[in-house]
Amino acid sequence: MTSQSALRSLVCFAILTTLLLLIGCGNTNVGTVSGTVTYKGQPVRSGDVNLISARGDAARVSIREDGSYNVPDPLPIGEYQVAITPPVSEPPAPGTKPKPVPPFEVPAKYRDASTSKLTLQVKPGKNTYPIALD
Repeated sequence: MTSQSALRSLVCFAILTTLLLLIGCGNTNVGTVSGTVTYKGQPVRSGDVNLISARGDAARVSIREDGSYNVPDPLPIGEYQVAITPPVSEPPAPGTKPKPVPPFEVPAKYRDASTSKLTLQVKPGKNTYPIALD
């Protein structure tokens, strides 16, 4: 192996190693969010969790039957206001009856981020936030 090809191999190795390190480190300016929503100690079985930051970043995810929620895409770090909104009925397929909307007993104050007084802080990495409503 000539010194020129050895140098080329070393440079390629250094570039690949640097790229792998950059990809592996991930973005430290975002975090994932998941948790459960309860009302009076019982799981909220329908509706949406809405997250809104002062910068305009936002996410809306459905609450599962067991009360859990999971924001699938990472969110920029920072503080988010939280609202819990009722489920939206899906339009029925042509020729079918609409599905009944599940009951939603969460008080109206939690349905708007400006009145809910609920906030969460997204930090880098995985964030688990139980949302307990009273």
